[in-house]
Amino acid sequence: MEPMTPFKVSLKLLSFVLLCTLILPTCAYDSDDDNYVDVPKPSEQFQIGIDLAGVDPDQVIYLYSSGYFYYSLDTRGKEILDQKFFLDGRDISSGINNGSVYINGGPLDGKEHELKMIVGFKTGTGSLAELAGYEMYVGEYTFKLKFIDSSNNSAALNVRQTVDANNNLKLIWDRPQGFDVVSYEIYSNEYTPRLLATITDPDQTWFVDQSYVYGYKSYQIAARLRNSQQVKITTYYTVSYSSIEAGHIQGDRINRNSMRTQITNTNPYPCKYVVEYGYENKIVEAERSGEIVLPGGDFPSWISFHLYILPLTADVSEYKSYPYVYGSLSDRMLEAHISLAADLHGNRLVGMDFRTYYQYDVSSALPTFSKAHNLTLHTGCIMKASNTGYVVVSDSRNILYIYKDNTFNNLLFQIQTQGLFFCLTDNNLLFVQTNDGFDVYNILTGNQVGSQQLISSPDEVYSQGLVVRISSDARYLYVLRKNYYTSEKQLELYEVNPDYSLKLLRTESDAKISTIGFHPVNPRKAVIEYNDIRFSLVEVETGARTTVAGYFQNIDPFTGAVLYKAADYISGNYEVKVLDNSGTKEIWRMKLANINPFADTRLYNNLLMFNGYVMNLTK
Repeated sequence: MEPMTPFKVSLKLLSFVLLCTLILPTCAYDSDDDNYVDVPKPSEQFQIGIDLAGVDPDQVIYLYSSGYFYYSLDTRGKEILDQKFFLDGRDISSGINNGSVYINGGPLDGKEHELKMIVGFKTGTGSLAELAGYEMYVGEYTFKLKFIDSSNNSAALNVRQTVDANNNLKLIWDRPQGFDVVSYEIYSNEYTPRLLATITDPDQTWFVDQSYVYGYKSYQIAARLRNSQQVKITTYYTVSYSSIEAGHIQGDRINRNSMRTQITNTNPYPCKYVVEYGYENKIVEAERSGEIVLPGGDFPSWISFHLYILPLTADVSEYKSYPYVYGSLSDRMLEAHISLAADLHGNRLVGMDFRTYYQYDVSSALPTFSKAHNLTLHTGCIMKASNTGYVVVSDSRNILYIYKDNTFNNLLFQIQTQGLFFCLTDNNLLFVQTNDGFDVYNILTGNQVGSQQLISSPDEVYSQGLVVRISSDARYLYVLRKNYYTSEKQLELYEVNPDYSLKLLRTESDAKISTIGFHPVNPRKAVIEYNDIRFSLVEVETGARTTVAGYFQNIDPFTGAVLYKAADYISGNYEVKVLDNSGTKEIWRMKLANINPFADTRLYNNLLMFNGYVMNLTK
């Protein structure tokens, strides 16, 4: 505790003349010396002590422009009669309150101002003059003050942020000019400010916070002034940072059972990550690189999680005390959600959505090209590509658009169809099924080069349905006839002559046949599907076949592998299986997520497509 500063208090004898007329009854009395008492004259002066809570009263004192000036007096046992305070001659005594005086509106001009304190004490003589209030000690002291704005002094420090040599957050500021700074205090500006550091070197105008890694954080930096009553020049500073958003958390499936996400954090601060996921709040600590591996469920899979960002030295068990962001990870969804086709000529996939054409890398299914279109489409519209690079697209009006290549820049021609099956052949033909047969067009010229009627009378159009398919080399043709009245079905195999006339090779009747299609890789093979949950892989020329129980999906046009759903798929065993290109050996099986049992699955170069999502089976 600082000793009190003494100052002298001098005796003041106050006198005045009182003129009055008193009308009193006449009385006489004798004077007696016993009625007079001699009172010792008080001393001319004495010293009292003043304490300003450790502040040197003889130096310039810093105060807030509106606040209390605190003081304590050692009166040496003398009783205080009165106190007065004057700021630059202005009486502010009304602000006196039990050891303090409130100063309101001290000038913020950077100049020194005078605060005069006048204190009156009883002499303690007991004289009539003292009892009448005409005798007292009076002390006077003048302080030099400078005022600080308590509400707006942030600019004085000019706080900024940068990083140190280790990329830790570094706050720097300017030493306030015109003030004698004794220290700096740095607080975490929370509901209850928490002191982080005290810097006693007034020339060290920086602070490194190794604990900051991400998110909102506010600091309070206070420059404590010498010879002041708790007066500080304070600045509040909020850290500027880059948010980790959905686009910064990218991931994919790395194998059947695991998914990986890569976090892109553009903030420079050294950190580590903890992921909390699942109903049981399981945690996984990420690699320093920001790579996180999580268990992957049935395809397609979705995982939501909390991504906590921790300092490198943090205890992982305390992860919940650090900032976090919400994140999610899923198998990748294709942009081309309307239709997808294999472009064997360009060794890629092509597809479309309602506004855009796409090209995809055939190994990763990542888009490599996109182009806007203005077609009117619905989800049943189809895109197909030939082995020679041509692409055909159907729109909602059953118009076919034939493009020269997968850039979709060169439209060769367009034709109106009846909305039935169409395909491109390897010898540059467009094959289009009609209600009663088929038409054939030359892609290069746009001219119709062939046509056949497979129903002889108009009545048969209404009583008989047709499924017509042609091999990729345009040599063989399958026709499935369905009698709507009798449910009879007849499958016919034809050889296609150069003039597109047909030579019947073989027929078979089976009411359980549902559809027919040619093998996309080997034109000498076909697939017959049955409505009793089975399909057959057929040798076209011999009729030999291998029958498999299950729901046929497709043949991979790149590898020839056969994809199908298990026979009890609809019953809850959501399993898909893959046979080798011979169709005789199972090479892969996997359970799918129960999200849409009726959605088709497709296989392109070992890329499994389901309900718009894609997974690489080779991982």
